[in-house]
Amino acid sequence: MKKISIFLLCFTFIALAFFPLKNADAFTASESEIVMERDSGRILFAKDEKKRLPMASTTKIVTAITVIDNYDLSTVIEVPKETVGVEGSSVYLKAGEKYTVRDLLFGLMLRSGNDCAETLAVRLAGGISEFTAEMKKTAEKCGATDSSFKNPHGLHDDEHYTTALDLGKIACYAMKNEEFVKIVSTEIYTATEISSGEKRVW
Repeated sequence: MKKISIFLLCFTFIALAFFPLKNADAFTASESEIVMERDSGRILFAKDEKKRLPMASTTKIVTAITVIDNYDLSTVIEVPKETVGVEGSSVYLKAGEKYTVRDLLFGLMLRSGNDCAETLAVRLAGGISEFTAEMKKTAEKCGATDSSFKNPHGLHDDEHYTTALDLGKIACYAMKNEEFVKIVSTEIYTATEISSGEKRVW
């Protein structure tokens, strides 16, 4: 499977080399898209990049970088009752369990853990609304000024949205952060529940 994936990726790069980016929309059916250079932020291709759309789980990029920029990742936090059993994807945290912030970030990004997202928001910022205010500041620091955040995981809310342009700017910023790159480059991560010493594979 890995060989097939590498072949397809190489084929894509070769195809793009001979097919101008101005014609790239012939390959896609998305409502909005953007291709940017990470270091310069230069836009190579864009289509309706300022259209407001739901973020879904790409929200977690903002959540992760907000935590990385503002908090000590070695801090141990306890899972509160209110963040257990959050709708959608989960690592199945249990109330009273204790993990480092770093462990929960891996659960957030590798398993798309909505429970990790809410636990980080509640324990670090004091609540969802307080944390989304921090997310807004993070986005603005990236130059993303047309996004609205109502939660840290991306479950649907009419007032929770971004644009391809904003998300591109956020992604460029995040991919310059060594801690973020380390997390998203990891395939399998073993977390440790502090109280029991139990190992969790994410």
